[in-house]
Amino acid sequence: MGEAKRRASLGEMQGQRGGHFDRDAEMRRLAAEMDQRVRQISAKVPSISDSALIEKMVGFLPGLQRIWTTASDETLANMCSEYAGFYRYAKAMEDAFEARRRNPGQHAFGAGIEELPDRVKPLVVQVMTGGATLEREIQNLVDRFERHAALGTHGDPASWHADTARTRGVAVLHQRWIVDMDQLADEAHAAGVPQPSRQLLAKILGDVHTRIDKLNDRLIELALAGRAAAAVERPTQ
Repeated sequence: MGEAKRRASLGEMQGQRGGHFDRDAEMRRLAAEMDQRVRQISAKVPSISDSALIEKMVGFLPGLQRIWTTASDETLANMCSEYAGFYRYAKAMEDAFEARRRNPGQHAFGAGIEELPDRVKPLVVQVMTGGATLEREIQNLVDRFERHAALGTHGDPASWHADTARTRGVAVLHQRWIVDMDQLADEAHAAGVPQPSRQLLAKILGDVHTRIDKLNDRLIELALAGRAAAAVERPTQ
């Protein structure tokens, strides 16, 4: 992927617990998740720009950085060939980093996050990764409930009930993520993070929160509509 790929030397990675097989399997899982999300975004906005894509994929940045610092050249090349969505996201981020190197004064996406104190960084990664997971889970459920609605009485009731049960788990994840965001805001303030950095972090996470809320509203709408339809159909069965 070029100079933006920051990884340890191959010799250093060989000593890590789990070996190459476990490491590459984890990298492929991360790449597959990014690929799925890029395809979902592109399906809804086919002409989306790289900068807009980066903003919508912010929660996946920790995973991308992990790939850059861990994956071997061969694994990275194979994933870029296999997962077109992952390749586009990784290339967009690489181009953004390269533009920032050419123009250090440019306000690149994510500027200032690197300056956070070490005590805050793990919580930032936790919140960003949690947000990406939550957004992906809700989007997947929205897609599934839309298919249930399209199938109507020809659908599988067991599948619909299973997806309805999944919404309860997503609701728990949602509440936990909100608590983590509040904790991050308190921790950043206590650690003396400069206000511009805190404002940028709040904007990034605020954008993720807005998208999650919109998806969640759509999920609730679809779930309630499906429940009402099931109640109407039940007496005739």
